[in-house]
Amino acid sequence: MGSGGTHCPAAAQVDPSFSAVNPSRSLDGQGILLLAAFVVVESRSPNPLLPLGVLLDRDRGSAYLGSAIVGAALLGGTLYLTFYFQIVLGFSPVIAGVASLPMTGGIMMTAAAASALMPRVGPKPLMAAGPVVSAIGLLLLTQIGVDTSYWTHVLPGVVLLGLGLGLLMVPMQNVALIGVADHDAGAASALVNAALQIGGALGTAVFTTIYTSAKSSYLSSNTAPVPPAGVPPEALASQTVPSDSELAALPEPIRTFVTSTIDYMFSAEASGYAHAFAAAAIMVVLISPIVLVLVRARKTDLPAGDTPVHMG
Repeated sequence: MGSGGTHCPAAAQVDPSFSAVNPSRSLDGQGILLLAAFVVVESRSPNPLLPLGVLLDRDRGSAYLGSAIVGAALLGGTLYLTFYFQIVLGFSPVIAGVASLPMTGGIMMTAAAASALMPRVGPKPLMAAGPVVSAIGLLLLTQIGVDTSYWTHVLPGVVLLGLGLGLLMVPMQNVALIGVADHDAGAASALVNAALQIGGALGTAVFTTIYTSAKSSYLSSNTAPVPPAGVPPEALASQTVPSDSELAALPEPIRTFVTSTIDYMFSAEASGYAHAFAAAAIMVVLISPIVLVLVRARKTDLPAGDTPVHMG
């Protein structure tokens, strides 16, 4: 059940066929070179695909940076929440999707409210408050466990996460368009979506590392259940979690051992998810100081006409 393996000292020796060039580092270097080349080409092009002036603005830059952070944090708040629903709580895929709907409802509620409030208070207060609300929701989700209830430990956090995201994303989308010429508005709007996607991709690596490390730490710091005397461990090996009827049919003390093993493994999973939620909370709350320091836009700077509500 543990996460460790047998360590062979000979494995520490350098394989002569191993290249000194790390493939991942090579790809990183190529990516940086391509990005630099893109910047050079765009800066010299008379009709650039992405006008660099769209990026080089204090207000718009904060919106794009915030979008990238939201993309990463949203991944941490939804991907591992889905895992928790299906793996630990045993929800079916359909029920897991339904259980996530309160977050969508929260986004819709505050998105409408933010659209109405922006012409009165401006985008900055909403953009600063939204991440705090979402971070509180994510921190509530860190309290999950094997035996915790959806209604008491998950629903409040999911709702707050959605309320904060709706409060943040609508003004952020509008700030991303402030001062942009009409012919560059499409590129500026698309850049928000691109930042969300990039943030989500980076979040995949960050939160997977956090989850894996937390799960391994739990398994190594907690003693695994010991099989009953006289029963070889391989006789108890199973690829699936037994149903309640199958569990009830097991004789003692095998039933107790299997139940303890399930709790042990699921607790490790829940620990990994909780740490991912905590990291997402820290990440998303960083948007507030970024907004307070960088954003200077006022309500009079917002685009004229009806305020668009755009979450995509």
